[in-house]
Amino acid sequence: MARVKIEIGGDTSAAKTSIKDLEQSSKKSFSKMSSDADKSSDEISKAFKSTGIRTEKAIRQSSEKAKRDYEKIKNSGVASANDIKRAHNRMTEKIKRNNRELSTSSSKITDIFKKIKFSIIAAAAAAAAFFSIKIFGEAIRFETALISLQKVMNDTEGDAKQFTAQIDELAKTYGKSSAEILEGVAIFKQAGFEISESFLLQEAAVKLAIASELEVAEAADLVKRSLKGFKAPASEVIRLTDILNEISNNYATNLKELAIGMADISPIAKKMGFSFEETAGLLTPIIEVFGSGSEAAQALKTGLLKLIDDAVPVTNALAAMGIKQH
Repeated sequence: MARVKIEIGGDTSAAKTSIKDLEQSSKKSFSKMSSDADKSSDEISKAFKSTGIRTEKAIRQSSEKAKRDYEKIKNSGVASANDIKRAHNRMTEKIKRNNRELSTSSSKITDIFKKIKFSIIAAAAAAAAFFSIKIFGEAIRFETALISLQKVMNDTEGDAKQFTAQIDELAKTYGKSSAEILEGVAIFKQAGFEISESFLLQEAAVKLAIASELEVAEAADLVKRSLKGFKAPASEVIRLTDILNEISNNYATNLKELAIGMADISPIAKKMGFSFEETAGLLTPIIEVFGSGSEAAQALKTGLLKLIDDAVPVTNALAAMGIKQH
């Protein structure tokens, strides 16, 4: 299938209107074809509902997807041993269930398909219309993100279109959509990072998303908040993710919760003069107990704020312990 690329030049309102009209037309076509398919495939619908089975192809595709999901996490480079183990267990259970279903459903599926070949053709046509709509939706999403990036780029950084190939390459490498990649780059650029730094940060965010099962947008937000909270440069992102990975690999916590905790506590940790390593070290035992990065950050935040509180009872209590506030 040819890749859809959006070229921005001048007023794009007419192009948007054309795409919108085409999308609406596709939706109408889908509705009609779906209705026709429903009428002509009543027999297959009843048969599949009564047996509760899937096609052999669907079952095998499900197993292949489970393997691919596991390999992404395993080969991400930032997943901990615990994350990889959990991913392997999920894959194994999925494949076992699929194999059991496959062994009992093959003969039933064969009988059903002998009766409904024309219904399958109608259903396939309806599915094609549905995916056409999704393609146009993704194109609009990509265009919107491209425009957002262009708005936050300065005059010396050129045209956002020049990064299309780089965006597509990242999307292909990590199995994400070009729109997802571009949206993250725009978020980092909007936060004040240089365009080259934004690509570096988004790649790190995508790796974090794969290893921790976060959504790409969530991972990008956590990376951005952590770096901004610590007032750290973009070049520190590898060190940040390495620390998160190393701790989640050796302690009873996971990458997702630790990343959430680091982002939440980062401004207070910076104010207290803590490093990435020291902050992660404080969060880890709390996450091990409560299992929540946000709860750990909130508890730690409350305690740390008390230490810098200049209320008389606090200063007196600290002074009694030989601690002086600065």
